[in-house]
Amino acid sequence: MFSKTSTVALVSAAVLAASAPAVVDASAKRGVAWPYFSNVAPSTAFGGAVAWLYDYETYLPPPDGSSFAGKEFICMQGKRGTGAQDSSPITQLASRCANQGSYVMGFNEPDQPESVGGSAISPQDAARLWQQYIQPLKNQGKKLVAPSVSAAQGDNLGEAWLDAFVAACQGCTFDAYG
Repeated sequence: MFSKTSTVALVSAAVLAASAPAVVDASAKRGVAWPYFSNVAPSTAFGGAVAWLYDYETYLPPPDGSSFAGKEFICMQGKRGTGAQDSSPITQLASRCANQGSYVMGFNEPDQPESVGGSAISPQDAARLWQQYIQPLKNQGKKLVAPSVSAAQGDNLGEAWLDAFVAACQGCTFDAYG
């Protein structure tokens, strides 16, 4: 006979086992945004289930990118990158991404203020920067991911921002939308 304690233990173990994530093989479609300042390696959090990562920057996480070992690193020009203090200057995008993943991601939430993690770029400025610095990477074999807008609605927000960007970005191509 089972005691009440052992029955509770068995039920608890069954619930935990049922809710534990299954080990999943990496798929080329499965990626994750991973903060460059994290002390936890993505492989610790996701095991082998993630094939690629990005960190909102154009460089591997400090000190040497070892936390991304075995994963494809995707460069992202997260912000405008034209200020003296920017960690990912857009003028260095091509050289920083040359030996990285097959994709380059455009601006992160350009329709949102920097105070909430956005990059606060007008569609017209983003189009100009895209044409000058990002579109030429297509000729180097990179696949280009359009800027990742927020889900906000309204004038110059979310999809409205993206529509204005696409209209302003004559000659721009996108392999995917962020």
